[in-house]
Amino acid sequence: MKRSRYHSSCSSVRREERTEAEREAYEKMKGDLEAYTERGVVLKLSGRKTSSAYIANVCCIRECGSYMGDYVLDDSGKLVEICFDRVKNR
Repeated sequence: MKRSRYHSSCSSVRREERTEAEREAYEKMKGDLEAYTERGVVLKLSGRKTSSAYIANVCCIRECGSYMGDYVLDDSGKLVEICFDRVKNR
């Protein structure tokens, strides 16, 4: 199972106040996740099915901390689901 970590800055800003780097990170992640959904991959955030835009927003802009993407494969090795969960710092 492949894992990927997305670190987000600690801010809750309105769309017009986002920095250029935040906008670029958001658009890239959203585009990457949309490509997965077009291939039939289910996206979940904290156990709930949700959209690529919402996950990108949470991971790149709205939340403090990091999220880990768990890539779930079926028995034949095909990617079927990506589950994002918040990683707590100890």
